Amino acid sequence: MKVVSQYAKGNPSWAKLTRTVCQNVACRVEEGYLRFFDALKIGKPNVHPPKRIDRKNYRSFTFPQYGSAAFLRHGKVYLSGLGEFHVHDHRKVRGLKKTLTIKWMHGHWWVIIVANAQEKDVVELLQPGDNRPDAGTDPGISALLTSSHG
Repeated sequence: MKVVSQYAKGNPSWAKLTRTVCQNVACRVEEGYLRFFDALKIGKPNVHPPKRIDRKNYRSFTFPQYGSAAFLRHGKVYLSGLGEFHVHDHRKVRGLKKTLTIKWMHGHWWVIIVANAQEKDVVELLQPGDNRPDAGTDPGISALLTSSHG
């Protein structure tokens, strides 16, 4: 991680980013090499080391700590060192927000917020006198949680 800090100091385009974002990039590179070495250990065929990703092909970056360096407020996302950007909110984020990722996909920039949601924020509790049978739940793609009652 010290190498990343030294590189950021010497590179003016990196100087605007927070240390946590730079560390996140370094962790991604490290994870790629660890997966490569693990694949070599088990003898997986056609294994190649991670290749350098050009700036134009790097499609996402993460702010690992939501709050001070990156946050969403009043239809705008604030990214430390980069500024404030207008966002189309598709749904309200419930729960304790943990990380914020910016991703380039399908010709647009997307904001992805990871949050810890409590059961009480997601599941509607049964009211007294409700005679429906117990319901199982299934995490779905279209919604955070879908119950057997719909």
